[in-house]
Amino acid sequence: MHKRQRKLAPIKHKELSKEQLSRNSYLTVERNKCGSKLETLTKMAISHGKNVEGHLGLPQFWRKRARFSDLMTLWNPSSYMEIGFNAGHSSALALSNSRNLERYLAFDIGVHPYVKPNFEWLKRQFPSVKHAELVIGDSTKTVPAKHQENLKFDFIHIDGGHQEGIAYLDLVNCKNYAHNKTLVIMDDCILHVNAQALPAHMHGPNNAVRKAINQGLMEEVCLGYVDCEHTVLRYM
Repeated sequence: MHKRQRKLAPIKHKELSKEQLSRNSYLTVERNKCGSKLETLTKMAISHGKNVEGHLGLPQFWRKRARFSDLMTLWNPSSYMEIGFNAGHSSALALSNSRNLERYLAFDIGVHPYVKPNFEWLKRQFPSVKHAELVIGDSTKTVPAKHQENLKFDFIHIDGGHQEGIAYLDLVNCKNYAHNKTLVIMDDCILHVNAQALPAHMHGPNNAVRKAINQGLMEEVCLGYVDCEHTVLRYM
């Protein structure tokens, strides 16, 4: 005697919010462009010790990575400079989303043992970048010293020391590397939010950017990315 087959209830697909759909969509694009580079950089950093500084590859920063990647793709710089290489996650995004990048210059204070090996590994992943260099040391000294070579960059990303004085000097010193169309991103900076509502690590960069704008050194480039903890600027 055959057993009566039991009817299975139809599978209900879990409904995703617009936020989840957006996140899943971006992460798919990220995997296609970056492959496993972000994950590899994280593993390499961890392998050198337990103290891995906060970085753009962390899961909660997916929206920030999306905006950063969009900006790199739209601007498509041929040269990219960064203060605060750390483990290399933001550099990996920049290199992966710039089709014509030829020159890449990174500065880092070098306190973490993973900085140099991560840079060398990342450099090997992008052989088409003809000039790639890492400068180790205090950016308030190394950035002005390096300018003797008279280099100019299309895109500058500043994520160095978060004390107001250091962040401000980085903004001032980077002007020598900018031409009239250079875009600058200051990380951990949101100008259009009540300063009292910001976490402590954002006070320094915010104050530095406000000072630079008030002094006529820079102006904000309004792109509507107020939720991403970075501000886009250009020199006046």
